[in-house]
Amino acid sequence: MEGFFRVFKAPLPLYAVPTTAGTGSEVTIAAVVSDPAKKKKMSIIDPKLVPVMAALDGALMTGLPPAITAATGMDALTHAIEAYISNNALPETDSYALAATKLIMENLPQRIYTKDKELRYCGCNERYARNLQMMPDEILGKQDPDFLPVEIAEKYHLEDRRILERGEIIEREEKCFCEGRETIAQTIKVPIKTESGEIEGILGISWDITHSKEREEEFTRKIGELQQLLEVQKNGLEAIHGELREQRARTGQLEEKILGLEENYRILFENIGTPVVLIDGDNLICMANTEFEKISGYSNQELTGQKKWNEFLVNDGQEKMNELLSSPGMHSVPAGPYECAFVDKDKNGKIVSMKVTPLQDNKKLLISLSDITKYKKAQETLEKSLNEFRELMSRMETAANQLNGR
Repeated sequence: MEGFFRVFKAPLPLYAVPTTAGTGSEVTIAAVVSDPAKKKKMSIIDPKLVPVMAALDGALMTGLPPAITAATGMDALTHAIEAYISNNALPETDSYALAATKLIMENLPQRIYTKDKELRYCGCNERYARNLQMMPDEILGKQDPDFLPVEIAEKYHLEDRRILERGEIIEREEKCFCEGRETIAQTIKVPIKTESGEIEGILGISWDITHSKEREEEFTRKIGELQQLLEVQKNGLEAIHGELREQRARTGQLEEKILGLEENYRILFENIGTPVVLIDGDNLICMANTEFEKISGYSNQELTGQKKWNEFLVNDGQEKMNELLSSPGMHSVPAGPYECAFVDKDKNGKIVSMKVTPLQDNKKLLISLSDITKYKKAQETLEKSLNEFRELMSRMETAANQLNGR
């Protein structure tokens, strides 16, 4: 059936509902069959293939991907231009071709215009005219000074002269007012040439890139913020060391006061500034301050008399705590500090420094914590850097020895 007039029997009545623009197959005598295996397209051309009726609904095309919309739009524009410049063109086909071209140009998001060699407007689409608060017919035959400020008109005049005299293609970004608001536009101007290559005019295309520029600026801003954050983290290692030393010093001072001031115990306990719990000989939490509530994720009601201290420790932390609690006398328990793995209510792991202080009644232990997770991570990073430095120095020393041995 491939080829011209090879459909010998009329097919069933065909009703066409196109979902893309461009091909016009719903009103033609042609059909195309694709053979993916052979990577070939076969054309069947016969009047019997013309549909009985075609239903055109533009809404069916609104869901197409942008790339297909653009491709089929270019297909429709190409067909219109081909029809107009065809050697077989007729007045009737010319009118259809010009109407199709105008419809396509008027519905493009770009602002489009043409000028002749005298820099007078030969035509523009409605979007361009609307930006100037004019109708397309009002712009025809006019020049930029007729409706643009003097400085802008002079700038455009110099650009246009360069295009006409040198055949340059000019591309630029500029701020402008479009439909009453300030926008950023991308503009391209190209020379229009005759078949012999003579420049006879200018084609200008402009479109709004405000949103893309805003996204670009936002991306640049976020990159800058990220660089600042990395710089702060890099410079913050020493600060973390200092904070940890100060925190341990404050903790030690407050613990000494607690041992001698039992009557003010609860006030100091609550305001010590670091997570603190009091446990009995059975490992049961008797008291917990607000800071410990924060680090554990439990409320005071969920902790006091309900939770055992070992529930927050894992692995070596539990073993160390069992060893301390099994000591013959709590006065002999070493104060520490001990590094332990700590887990909160949501099963989030932390690394803490734990100090254990027996109270005077010898029946309870005061446990204070410092969250050293950031410090340990910083220490690991520093150790990794030192190892890399040592390896680099070793390589340099080996290279130096090899050079000296020559």
